[in-house]
Amino acid sequence: MAKGTTTPTRVTADVAATAASVAPGEHRTVTEQINYWARLGMQIERSTSAAGRRVLAAVTGEAQFASLAPEERAVAHATVDA
Repeated sequence: MAKGTTTPTRVTADVAATAASVAPGEHRTVTEQINYWARLGMQIERSTSAAGRRVLAAVTGEAQFASLAPEERAVAHATVDA
């Protein structure tokens, strides 16, 4: 799919509501905010950094959350909550 084209999709009401509350402060539309979060999530999942691998290992149960740095733990918890 070419960049800039869109595909209709649905998001849960809580994601839409949170995006609507956050977007104005970030000077984005709701759609831009959701796309931003989606791209951020894709980059985390694709991350080949050691930190990214540690986070994914904890999320999948291959490592303990306690082994993560505080920042990594926050990302891991956010990933699980998503």
